[in-house]
Amino acid sequence: MQSLGIDVKLLIAQVINFALFLIIFHRFISKPFLRFLDKEKKKEEEIKKAHEKALKLEEDLAKKEQLLQQTLKKEREKVIEKAKKDAELVKEQILEEARGQAKKILEKTQKQIEQEREIVYSQAKEKINELSFYLINTALRDILTDDLRKKITQQILKNSPKNINFNEN
Repeated sequence: MQSLGIDVKLLIAQVINFALFLIIFHRFISKPFLRFLDKEKKKEEEIKKAHEKALKLEEDLAKKEQLLQQTLKKEREKVIEKAKKDAELVKEQILEEARGQAKKILEKTQKQIEQEREIVYSQAKEKINELSFYLINTALRDILTDDLRKKITQQILKNSPKNINFNEN
């Protein structure tokens, strides 16, 4: 092999070196590197599982949130409806109170009007009596004597009604 330019000793030394290199590479580089790659794959799988779990939790939370929003909406509608009913009741109570107060005011006003009417009628009666006496005195003063005037006045008062109804038209 010498003629081919190959040195057998060198070839054997290179084969031994290559075999040693393979053994060292396999034992100190390849195995730890493969273990490292396996660990990285496991970490990736764990991350993937954690991600899937997080997505599932997120979906569950979204569903729960949607259910909660629907429940809140129903509760809000119930509260609004109850508030409307309560407001209607309060409104009715206020209206009843206002009607009662209006009725009381109307009754009080009617009583006041009746009292004022009676006062006006009594004042009118007094004025009519005064006017009658004045007219009789002035008209009959010159014609009648004092005694005759007194008798006529007494006769008029005796024959006049005690109560005069001014409500008649």
